[in-house]
Amino acid sequence: MSENNRLKNSIIWILRWILYIPVIVIVTVLVQTLTAYISNFPWWIALAIWTFLGIGPAICGGSVFASGLICPNRKFGNFLFLGLFTVLEIFAFTSEFGLNTAIQNILRFSSDFYIVFGFIFAALYEVNNAKSE
Repeated sequence: MSENNRLKNSIIWILRWILYIPVIVIVTVLVQTLTAYISNFPWWIALAIWTFLGIGPAICGGSVFASGLICPNRKFGNFLFLGLFTVLEIFAFTSEFGLNTAIQNILRFSSDFYIVFGFIFAALYEVNNAKSE
């Protein structure tokens, strides 16, 4: 039995899928909640926190990237959730665009940008020069 088939038939493969789905949903919701919380500060404080403390790239992109590495089939799982996230976020963002302030729209777009790239980098990341599933 090859290494690939042994992994797919093992309990670890199933546990990683069971763990990945709620973790990626919770991470994206928490990142968006953090972004909404930061955008309630005055614009100059919100931008300082977002850029100088690295909340944007480090927290948004990094947490999605790290969570995406849990998935046993990274390309399928991350691109699946990227598609779901993108479709849902386009509808949510456009429906609330006129209701939010400029800083809220800027930070939300920025967090969505980093979340998307977190999904993409997690899907395309290769471990030890071996191609992932």
